[in-house]
Amino acid sequence: MLMVNSIHILSCDRANYYYQNLSKSVSKEKLKSIFKKVEHAWSYISRSNALTRNILNASLKSCHRITLGLCRSEEKILSVITKLKLFSIGGALLGITSIPQTAQKILKNARLKDSEGVALATLSMTLLVTDLVDSLVTFTNALLVTLYNTPNVLLSSIGTPAGFGLLGLGSISRMAQLSKTSRLFREITNQNFVRNPKNASSEIEQLRNYLTEKLGSSNELELKNNDGKDLSIAEINKQIEKKKLALMRAAPEEAVNELENLLLILKKNHSEPPQVEEIAKKLMRICTLLKKKMVIDAGNILANLIGLIALILFLASAPASIPFLLLAGSFALRIGLLGYQDLSTQTH
Repeated sequence: MLMVNSIHILSCDRANYYYQNLSKSVSKEKLKSIFKKVEHAWSYISRSNALTRNILNASLKSCHRITLGLCRSEEKILSVITKLKLFSIGGALLGITSIPQTAQKILKNARLKDSEGVALATLSMTLLVTDLVDSLVTFTNALLVTLYNTPNVLLSSIGTPAGFGLLGLGSISRMAQLSKTSRLFREITNQNFVRNPKNASSEIEQLRNYLTEKLGSSNELELKNNDGKDLSIAEINKQIEKKKLALMRAAPEEAVNELENLLLILKKNHSEPPQVEEIAKKLMRICTLLKKKMVIDAGNILANLIGLIALILFLASAPASIPFLLLAGSFALRIGLLGYQDLSTQTH
């Protein structure tokens, strides 16, 4: 009886342990989901905020040409612009919460000896810190103007270099992503199965081999190291993780999941008749996701270039309304790209 009770207690303890761990993982997933939603909503809010500010600034700079009484309301408009700048604290808070995750990516890539991953994650960290500094400077100056009607000259001087840094590094990051995504898209569309799905047998084998090479497989125990020796299971899993991270730099998470599902389907075809239509649909879905990412990356590069032109015009003392209008156009384009991303996600 005592033994039965002991077993029952152990079972209950184990159940409680698993339940607590499951609860923790579920709560973590919920928090991650909430954070993603907040971050996504902030993307719209911050871009709309910047768009409004730049339109108001452009209106003020050219108010002598407008007959809407804007000049008489200049102080009110400046006050609105200042209050809108206070919202920059939201971007700063999100930036601070994102730093640990980005630091973990750098360490993870370093552990996997992925030099490209380390370089790109470090670039992301640099962008994050630059954006954080820019947001804090904007907020602090707006707060000083609100409280004392005087901005800090030193803080104001940081704005332009930070802007050049953000737009320049952002363009480099997006160009790297676009290059990788377009290469992956060409590799997939150049597969013989995509070109001729009717002659499926050899083409499916080729596609299976390609995806196995891209994603890796826990069954690839024949993998060798540089000395020709068999790799341990831990080393194989490390190589697979490295391959997946490299793939995720070229494709959105949804496309990577589709590629993994496709590889499972192709492996089943060893023992079952080829599911040609299902494979073709999966490939079409993957190509659509990659096309969408390329459009978004190209659009963001264009927005960054417009922003850089605006900053150069500021330094060149161009007519003051033109740089503000260019910046407004840049943020309008970014909002449009966010909308395109959301709408295309819903329709697919």
